[in-house]
Amino acid sequence: MNKVSTKMEMYWKPGSSLVLEGQAKEKVLAKLANKLSIGGELRVVCDEERSQLLNKEKLIEKFFVLLAKCFQEAKARKKSKPTKSSVAERLNKKKSRKEIKKGRGRVDHND
Repeated sequence: MNKVSTKMEMYWKPGSSLVLEGQAKEKVLAKLANKLSIGGELRVVCDEERSQLLNKEKLIEKFFVLLAKCFQEAKARKKSKPTKSSVAERLNKKKSRKEIKKGRGRVDHND
């Protein structure tokens, strides 16, 4: 067990930050809503390394990655069409099901 405390913690309040303004602040608050405490504070922790300096570097990197994700725009979804072969296969299956069900009808024994 690592007996020396090398854990790094960072607290940041995006709501009262002077770095962010207007829409940027709203976007960050909306994207990080589930990570904020009741007081509106973001807590980032790193205790992976045995060196406090390495933990500090990782913590800063973690924080910047988290912020960068807030400003990433989601890609627009492209509508896709089914291929001609899949449409044909579906229609053939429907026809075969139709014939099977048609064969379940009443049979006349008047011969």
